[in-house]
Amino acid sequence: MKFACLVAVLLLSVPAAARDPNVAHSVIVLIADGGGYNTHIAASHYTGGSSDAPLTSPEWVRVGCSTYPLRRQAKPIPGPEGLTQDGSLVYSSARSWDTTPIPAHEDDPKRPAHFASYAWHRQTFPDSANTASAIMTGVRTYNNAVNVNGNGEPVPALAQRFKALGKSVGVVTTVEMSDATPAAASGAHQISRNNRADIARQIFNGSFVDVIIGAGNPDYENSGNVRYEPEYSWIGEADWEPLKEGKHPGGWKLIQSIDEFRKAATTTSPARRLAGIFHSFNGHQFYRSGWDHKLDAPYTTPRRTDVPTLSEMANAALRVIERNDKGFFLMIEGGAVDRAMHANNTGRMIEEFIEFSDAIKTICQYLDAGTHGHTWTNTLVVVTADHDHLFMGSESGTTPFQPPVDRGKGVLPGTMFHSGSHSNQLVPVLARGAGAEGFHAAATRIDQHQDVSGRQFGRGAYLDQPQIHDVIVKAAGVQ
Repeated sequence: MKFACLVAVLLLSVPAAARDPNVAHSVIVLIADGGGYNTHIAASHYTGGSSDAPLTSPEWVRVGCSTYPLRRQAKPIPGPEGLTQDGSLVYSSARSWDTTPIPAHEDDPKRPAHFASYAWHRQTFPDSANTASAIMTGVRTYNNAVNVNGNGEPVPALAQRFKALGKSVGVVTTVEMSDATPAAASGAHQISRNNRADIARQIFNGSFVDVIIGAGNPDYENSGNVRYEPEYSWIGEADWEPLKEGKHPGGWKLIQSIDEFRKAATTTSPARRLAGIFHSFNGHQFYRSGWDHKLDAPYTTPRRTDVPTLSEMANAALRVIERNDKGFFLMIEGGAVDRAMHANNTGRMIEEFIEFSDAIKTICQYLDAGTHGHTWTNTLVVVTADHDHLFMGSESGTTPFQPPVDRGKGVLPGTMFHSGSHSNQLVPVLARGAGAEGFHAAATRIDQHQDVSGRQFGRGAYLDQPQIHDVIVKAAGVQ
């Protein structure tokens, strides 16, 4: 009931918007899950700079972004306590760049800590649910939360805000369609990201999303082989069976095969609502059989050819939402960048980031061509990460914060992981198009630190993650 009332109030309070030259008609947000500064650097080294190519023009605004959670506890807390920021988690340049040597991490004695900053990052990191929710709602929340505040109460997300203006909404990911980032982008509201089938049910039975594309196919294994029995953990049986029969009450058209995706990416007669659930359970490429050794070069194991690329997914989504005269909101996630980082697998991380970079190129080409009237003058594009990983150069155990070491094009850079999870480091935000200058204006904090040896560290101007949402809604005239 609270959720329904929230939506009703939102729909009544946001005025309809026509094509106004002073606002972003459409917004595209591309998220490399876990893809921090050093992820960009490592991929650039391996590709000889080509992975940077979509982002090198001077039109892009470049700032940093904090990603800390409201608190680490993964459940709502009632009352004022639940809305109170844990001060120990707030981003601090001094703690982020602290070069004080220490012997070991208390939470992982097997992995040397090297420096106090590394330990602090390991102990204060956010997760993908609360960081994606901060981007989508403008409200910082606890780890595990999807578009709810610290009390567990629903908060309006960009999907609702854009839909209230009559715009179309699309969500694309290389991992499961009901995982944390696509869940937040789809406008789902859950006190736990682990309520996966419930998230899918909200997406398929709600009115906010016109396109959802990703993995989680109950009928297929990660290899692309058909299962003996369906696995309904990401999409429940009550939604999946009607989707397959073409009888879902949400009016969805389901596509699964590579041929269907390629047809959807080029059609002139798109479906009204499109569910693209390709033939894989957890992701489109990262989980393919023939697991690479962590030091193997990218593509040592041939890529699957029976699943769509992220660019093909993006194009399929655009065919559905681009024809709405009122505009659209589209989120595109390179979700398996994060999966490779968790596995400390540099080769597959670079593979996934190249795939993400190709999707950025696809969007740039789309706007350069003015497709269906969508151009840089009426569209805002934001490229960012939801959080970082503690990923650095091969000598970063003795040289603090050393970036990945360039060993030449086509050769894995020298790298070292200092965690199997996330970090509290800043991530990059790059924006271009209508309203992009708002990110410069919002980045009023400065990340800089000088250690006792006089060494200078920092990323320069940065904003807080909820401000991404605020800049987007202002640029799009949603307020």
